[in-house]
Order: sequence, then structure tokens, then C-alpha cells
Amino acid sequence: GNYVGKPQNGWYCRIDRDTGELVDPKCREKDTLTKDFWDPIFKETDFADHIKSRYTIGLKSMLGDDEDEINDVQSEENSV
Repeated sequence: GNYVGKPQNGWYCRIDRDTGELVDPKCREKDTLTKDFWDPIFKETDFADHIKSRYTIGLKSMLGDDEDEINDVQSEENSV
């Protein structure tokens, strides 16, 4: 991630993704729970995509490789 940093114990701030520098102002944890803190992170970075790719469970057929065999059988039945 590296979207939010902790420059000192008890303080948080945004991180510039291009330079890696900490972006002022520093704020306390309670202040990170506000819309004002997170809006720039969502608007100016790929944070939403990062969260989505990190925590989304991929879709995979529950049948797996058996699906091809089922389709083959169904094709054979339809051609009879």
C-alpha cells in the first residue's frame, strides 16, 4: 500500500505515491477517521483499485476442469 504513513508515534499522514514523501499535515488517529483525510487518497491515487484487488476473492468456476467434460457430454447428447 503505502498510502498512509506514521512519521512519529501517534501521528499519521498521507504519502505522495510518486515521491514517497510524507504529505503534511500530520494528524492524530482520530482525525484519520474523517472524510477530509480520505477524500484526497481516493481521488488522487489508485487506492480504491488497490483495496479491490487486495481483498476481492476471485471468481472461479466451482466445477473447474470438470466443466469441459460436462460440456462435451452435453454436446454428445444434443447431437444424438
